[in-house]
Amino acid sequence: MNPISASSREHVAQLAAHLEDLVSYGIGLYEHRYDALTFGSFQVTLGRPHQSVRFTWEGRDSTLGVEFQTFKSQQDHSAWVHDAYISVPNHADIYAEIGSEACRMLTA
Repeated sequence: MNPISASSREHVAQLAAHLEDLVSYGIGLYEHRYDALTFGSFQVTLGRPHQSVRFTWEGRDSTLGVEFQTFKSQQDHSAWVHDAYISVPNHADIYAEIGSEACRMLTA
């Protein structure tokens, strides 16, 4: 099997498993991008009505960028506000970190 294909499948499977957990908190997937050719870097935007948080994983550097946004309607989006850069040396923990941060930042 092509290592890039295996990496992509593993990413999607792990992300999907964590998204299932977030549904019980009323958090949904708004957007997702993945690039297997750049060390498995990806961007995922999660949210609730009127709030969203965007996570940008830089696979080469093992850092997670976190940005937050609030909005009144789908046409009225405010600018993204940088919240943090988080170092996650163990790549396997990245999905749990995203879930934890999303629950913390997206208030009901």
